[in-house]
Amino acid sequence: MTISVLLASLLIAAAIQLAGPGLGWLALRPLRLGEAGLLGLWLRGSAGLGLLAVLTLLIGMGGLLHRWLLILLVPGLALLGLAALVGGVRAHLAGPRQPWAPQATHWAPRATLLVLLALGASSLLWILLTHSLAPPIDWDVLAYHLDLPKRYVAQQRIVYVPDNPSSNWPLNLEMLYSLALLFGSDIAAQLTTLSMVGLIAGGLLLVGRRLLDDRAGAIALALFLTVPTVKRLGGVAMVDAALGLFVLGAAYSFERWLAERRLGWLALCAIFGGLAAGSKLTGAGFAILYFLLLLWEEGRRLWRERTAGRRPDLVGLLRHTLLYGLLGLALVGPWYLRSVINTGNPVFPFAYHLFGGRNWDELGDEYHSHMLESVFTAEMPRNLIGLTRSYYAMIFEPSLLGGYRGHLGPLITLGLLAGLVALPWAPRFIRHSLFVAAGFWLLWFFLTSHQARFVLPLAPLLALITAFVIVRLLDLVHRPALQAALLALLVLAVLPEWPWYNTGERALFRSRVAYLSGAQSRDAFLDATIDAMPLFRYVNTQLPPDAVVLLVPYESRSYYLERAYLWGHPIGQRVIRWEQHENAEALLETLHGLGVTHVLENPRWLYTDLRYWEQTRALMLALEARCADPLFRDGGGGAVFVLRDVCRPPGDAG
Repeated sequence: MTISVLLASLLIAAAIQLAGPGLGWLALRPLRLGEAGLLGLWLRGSAGLGLLAVLTLLIGMGGLLHRWLLILLVPGLALLGLAALVGGVRAHLAGPRQPWAPQATHWAPRATLLVLLALGASSLLWILLTHSLAPPIDWDVLAYHLDLPKRYVAQQRIVYVPDNPSSNWPLNLEMLYSLALLFGSDIAAQLTTLSMVGLIAGGLLLVGRRLLDDRAGAIALALFLTVPTVKRLGGVAMVDAALGLFVLGAAYSFERWLAERRLGWLALCAIFGGLAAGSKLTGAGFAILYFLLLLWEEGRRLWRERTAGRRPDLVGLLRHTLLYGLLGLALVGPWYLRSVINTGNPVFPFAYHLFGGRNWDELGDEYHSHMLESVFTAEMPRNLIGLTRSYYAMIFEPSLLGGYRGHLGPLITLGLLAGLVALPWAPRFIRHSLFVAAGFWLLWFFLTSHQARFVLPLAPLLALITAFVIVRLLDLVHRPALQAALLALLVLAVLPEWPWYNTGERALFRSRVAYLSGAQSRDAFLDATIDAMPLFRYVNTQLPPDAVVLLVPYESRSYYLERAYLWGHPIGQRVIRWEQHENAEALLETLHGLGVTHVLENPRWLYTDLRYWEQTRALMLALEARCADPLFRDGGGGAVFVLRDVCRPPGDAG
């Protein structure tokens, strides 16, 4: 990695990051929150990044994703953000100095808390060096998290992509990635994710300090930054870890609204809920759960008013629910509306039997649902036994819950159970966080694929819940030496997941050193980590600029392709309905009609448990044998073909 690439990536990521508090300062001023200092800065920065994503969406839907426009907008907001940053730091320094919690003033427990903070901070450094500064290589990142923004930037607008169902989902984070790509850096896109993870860590310190105490904030930070999936996904261009920022913001804002009953705080909670829903389909679960909490708390208020002999304020109930619902819907609505316009289905390709969907059918729904339930995770019955098994697997058998080191780790997972046990002694914020955590776990288990990374947005709340339980235990021990001993045990429990101690993660870092030091080029790094790169490079350098490449059978990592392309993925698209073609001649006619000129075959990963797999695969091979001529083979089964005008007769394979 050259110094110039590093500096450019850091500068672009910093501009996007600073644009967050700049836009947040403008957008949240009408709410009159009265939150100054670092916590106010954190709220504006967190909400502002999400609002920047929504603004980019609206600009893109208007066909205005022009570099010149964003060069004016983003640096301008970044200058405002820099001013807000300076103002927030000054307000913090000018305010009263809050001492450490009395229980942590003794040097021994305080020193142990500092060790926990150091473990967390050094974990963030590992994520930066091992994932964020390396070129993107993860399958989902290359298939849509960065590939879709690349398409949008190239066409200067948000477009409908019929062969990629992910393009119809809420994509707030991908809008921020679009800004990074617009300025020419996919490394900056990964740094954007990392910056949001860093904001979560800072938020845990600040929120823990405000609502619990300093000890809880330090413990929660260390727990969060050593969660296996946070380390794995917190530095790449994926959504799951960063989404937790909006969840934490909603949790804090809701608590402040209950404490002060100021509409600005409820509006901010709605903003965070809408941003969560606009970042991932499952993010809507958080907005719904906080709406249920709103109804619960309003019901309790009405009951108190009635029992006190006062007339219940039903107008207040209506005002609060409408404010929350309409504001949240205004932020996520454009995504759902876009999906309805493109496909007729707001949650495409899910709920097909309810909404239907353009470029989809019942077989596509069957394939897609079956793959989600069987490929990535072990099949678990959707009942109480399966629910219990999912909790057990999260602790003891995480391999059952998907890739990407897909689990939360035993500490914060056990913290959920410990928090439920400690419920009678928990403050309101922890009780509400437990409701959201348990409720989202139920939604995840009964409604979605059982991939542990889908519950990763819960990690900040689970870290705070676990930290609260640990602090309660510390409060039962009055001697500082015993408190330090308990915290030392926590350090030992965290240590196996500290990346600089974990053998596998140290080895992963060492594999990046050659690239980071400049001894290995970007191309060499990609060749060593992505098996299809020789095929992509041939397409990019040898095929004519107007070529249109069909990717088969399951290859979909199209981000590194520089020619037009179409997925042939039997599960991921239904533009080409393989099973409806009787022979290679009929398939060739379909492909010519779609403008396809070439085929890229990469058979290294195959999923064969499909109703028409044998027919589909035979058709692909017949197309390549009789209706195409090979141009390049990579020696591992991969090849690039050019389509013929007509197929050879059967039995003549050329």
